[in-house]
Formats: sequence, C-alpha cells, structure tokens
Amino acid sequence: LWDINTTYGLGKPVTALAPKSNLNNGGELLTLLDSAGATLRGVLFDTQLPWPDAPDGTGPSLTLSAPMANPDLSDPIAWRPSFVIGGTPGSVDTAATYFTGNPTADSNSNGYPDLLEYAFANNRLTPAVLPLPSIQTLDVGGILAPYLTLKFRLNTAAADIVLESASSTDLDVWSPANMNLHERTDNPDGTATFLLRSEFPVNDESISRLFFRLQARQ
Repeated sequence: LWDINTTYGLGKPVTALAPKSNLNNGGELLTLLDSAGATLRGVLFDTQLPWPDAPDGTGPSLTLSAPMANPDLSDPIAWRPSFVIGGTPGSVDTAATYFTGNPTADSNSNGYPDLLEYAFANNRLTPAVLPLPSIQTLDVGGILAPYLTLKFRLNTAAADIVLESASSTDLDVWSPANMNLHERTDNPDGTATFLLRSEFPVNDESISRLFFRLQARQ
C-alpha cells in the first residue's frame, strides 16, 4: 500500500499512522483512536482469501461496501475493492448504488422482495438468482469431506446493504452462523460471488441437523 500522505496529500481523514507512515502489504491490525486515545473501531485486514486480493498492490483500495450501515468490520464479505484506482478517501465511490422504492415490493411478481433482488444483484425483469444451497465435497486442510455450502452473488456496489448469516437447529432460535468463506471472486461488474461452507462436515456425528439463512438489511 502506498504512503497515504504521498498518494492523497495532507489533510485527509487519516492524519497519522504512528509509528509508521504506511500500511503492511500483507495485512495487519488497524485501529482508529479518538483524540483521547480511546479505541473507536478496529479491523484486522488481510490480502488473501477470504479478503479481496485486488487491493494488494497499486490498484484499488480496500473499501467497505456499506460503511453507513454499521457492518461487522471483521467480516471480509463487508469489504470490496474500490471501483476507482487508489480509492476515494473522504468520499463515496461514484459507482456506489442505493436502493430506491419499497423494499418489500415485488415488482416482477416472482415471489421475492425487491430489496432482496437488489442485494443479490438481480435485474428485476429477469428470473431471480438467489443463494443456492448444496452439499459439496471440499478440500479443507488437505482433507476431502462433504460440507453444506451456500453460493451467491452479492451486489458489492450497494452502499446501503449489509449481509448477515445465521444458523439454527430448530428454525425457531437463530444465532450468528459459523460459516467459513471458502471461495470469493470479485467480478468486474461491481458484484462478487461467494461460496460459504459449514464449519464442520455434514457427516460429523455431533450435528443432527442444522439450518442456515442469509439476511440482507439496510
């Protein structure tokens, strides 16, 4: 990553990276402090899967997709490469999009609310392409085993959408899901394709049944 002052000039929102003036190209813990030295936010970013790898160099910057929606900064899905080379510090990417209309409406009468189709980058005039669950045999740590997976395309240009995953054993009580990001492809059209997998293989005898869901919120 380039020196911030050299690339963007002085007077930008980030005024210091003491005791050094640039970020680690391999990822590191970045902490935002207030004037009294108290921690406001922090993120341990990386440059390899499950994080976007395009910002690892002199191209795009690592950018929050929906910063105003208070996303979980530790979730790599909440981050994307900037649409502008070098990023747009202190402002919003010009390619960022915002949902308009009634989020619960179903404009094309296909049974899916417009907000959900917007989040998953669907054209409302074509059949919806929503998360696809399946059982896949995956290589994890050199061991092949069957895992419950969810594959989906996300509108990472959406500056007002946060994606959250949850799991349940009874479809009644839900808690944040322990799903691992197995594959990630950042597409040139402002979307990204993700493959989530369950934490444990489905043949694990300690698991009798398990349900997952994805929720898009503004």
